[in-house]
Amino acid sequence: MTENTKISVIMPVYNTEIFLREAIESVLAQTWPHWELIVVDDGSTDGSAAICDEYAALDSRITVRHTPNRGVDPARNLGIELAGGEWLAFLDSDDFLTPDTLKILAAHAENCDAVIAGYRETPGVKRYQAVAASKRIPRLSDSAEEFIRIDRSFVLSCLHAKLFRKTAIHRLFREDQPFADDTWFNIDNLFTADGIVFLPDFLYIYRRRSDSGALHNTQAGRLETSHALMHAMLDAFPGSGAVRNHLTGKMIIRIHNHLVRLLSHTKDEAERKSMIADLLDKPLFHDSLLLITEAPLPELRGFWTALLKGDAQTVSELLSTDSRPIRSDSPGMISVILPVYNMEQTLGTAVGSILSQTYSHWELIIVDDGSTDSCGVLADIYMEKDARILVLHQENRGAGAARNRALSCTNGEWLAFLDADDEYLPECFEQMIRASNGADLVACGSFLESYRTMCMPFEEIRSFDGLPSGREFRLFWANYILLVVWAKLYRRQLVRESFVTDVTYGEDTLFNFKVFPSLGRITVIPELGYIYHMRRKRLDRGMLEGSRRMLESAAAWLPENMELLRLSYVAFVRSARQFAQNILDSEELTSEEKTKELAFCNGMIRLPPELDHEEFLFPENLEWWRQLKAGDVEQAVAGQRIILEEGKKRLDVLYPDGWTFAPRG
Repeated sequence: MTENTKISVIMPVYNTEIFLREAIESVLAQTWPHWELIVVDDGSTDGSAAICDEYAALDSRITVRHTPNRGVDPARNLGIELAGGEWLAFLDSDDFLTPDTLKILAAHAENCDAVIAGYRETPGVKRYQAVAASKRIPRLSDSAEEFIRIDRSFVLSCLHAKLFRKTAIHRLFREDQPFADDTWFNIDNLFTADGIVFLPDFLYIYRRRSDSGALHNTQAGRLETSHALMHAMLDAFPGSGAVRNHLTGKMIIRIHNHLVRLLSHTKDEAERKSMIADLLDKPLFHDSLLLITEAPLPELRGFWTALLKGDAQTVSELLSTDSRPIRSDSPGMISVILPVYNMEQTLGTAVGSILSQTYSHWELIIVDDGSTDSCGVLADIYMEKDARILVLHQENRGAGAARNRALSCTNGEWLAFLDADDEYLPECFEQMIRASNGADLVACGSFLESYRTMCMPFEEIRSFDGLPSGREFRLFWANYILLVVWAKLYRRQLVRESFVTDVTYGEDTLFNFKVFPSLGRITVIPELGYIYHMRRKRLDRGMLEGSRRMLESAAAWLPENMELLRLSYVAFVRSARQFAQNILDSEELTSEEKTKELAFCNGMIRLPPELDHEEFLFPENLEWWRQLKAGDVEQAVAGQRIILEEGKKRLDVLYPDGWTFAPRG
């Protein structure tokens, strides 16, 4: 596009006197020289009309039309009719453009029908961005995966930061659609566009203003509009299960949020049931597609099942008055989950590592799991100081239950986990977000402080379509990518599992065993981002039980993955070895207690034949393992010590300074 190509900026105005000057001035400040501003005053009753005329008198590039109040869509359609430019941009009269908005959009408009950039909100820190680097797409409907990623970014739901070729506008704004007019316009025109360029730049400032009462009064109409939009987008991807799951999942979340807002206005149980019954009578609940859809998030399963059964009582109980809407996939936001139990000495470091992140679009959910020290009080203090922090208090039920409760409160596009005695490095979130384009999971390097070990499997960014195999799979295991939940970003909508609550060790691994198979692209970055402080000094019953559950789960959930079964088996054998050795070496346990603990060990290592794969062990380990299973504990441990001592000597030669490193790819 040459500098002589005109861009027509269309701005409808209705009673926005307080913001109007800032909007117009942002167009006057554009570094792109060839523009015109078409202002359609839609029957304003404040001083807006006079302000529009004032600016039109000062600059000939500004055209003003005054019309009776008919709504924003007729105003925009009139603006399109009056536009003399080859390209169209839209501006709301309470928003404003950055000075280079038109220049940057125009620079990428060659041989395409639309250019779409990012935008940000004010007040607040939310940013909406479809891509991390400039990208050209021939057709929006060419790739289901591409569409889902773009749709998650929210850029398709608004007119902000977009440039449309005027001749590519096949349908004007739907004047009979009271809701989602921006989205309908985009769907009507972008799916027919020949070439769209997406930019990472944030070029538009959207001023968020909401009227909760108005939202409540119109929510039912918005729900029906969302349902119609869902089918309009599904028509562009016939037969795509991925798009169907994505869009129906969004619809279920909207239904949930509609009921949360609706029921929050009354505590009368009969009235609440009546409201739920009215919703069930709506046409969308005769949509066979929705009736066979599973809830997209674990916290919605009970709600959705009860709603489909018409169980108004259960739905009402689940959506109690203190429920809050689920803001699914708030673009770019990272929801950090931090369970804490009696960690007052380290909690400040953990929370401080989030507060110091160079990436600021996060929320931190701290779950005080019945702490008896000052953790609960400290957490509340942090919440008072930063609005991005939410604190939940519960009776002590374990880390798994604490994480599950936090999962039901998350709003972000991404999930991150943090233990209360660990910490993230300041640039970690920024580095992972930068590499997240197209990924369902992003993992960074970690430092195991107690072992002086760096877990950084690759020297460059590596991406995999699902779990890798062979050497890369072993690197995933050896570098804790598969074993723990920290040092990662999980795309929240794909996490439909919850943490087990009946083990005290290995719940991270069990969670990953269920989640990883459902992931698409997995990206691993080489940067170090997480510091793990090991404070558990002795292998106890919980760790041995957890290791056995890991082995059982590997065989049950991923039976075809023999490498996972082998690694899980070896990990279980090592846990049993360490447990037995710790019992014999203990100076705290009595002889009777040792006998009792060793009996427990003996019971745990009695595996069914389908799980006992001795062929996975090295020959030097096989002998003591068989001795341990036969009950010859002292003899087995003596053999273990010899092998471990020989191994330590080799490490001392390789790493005389005490550092050890996991192998790199």
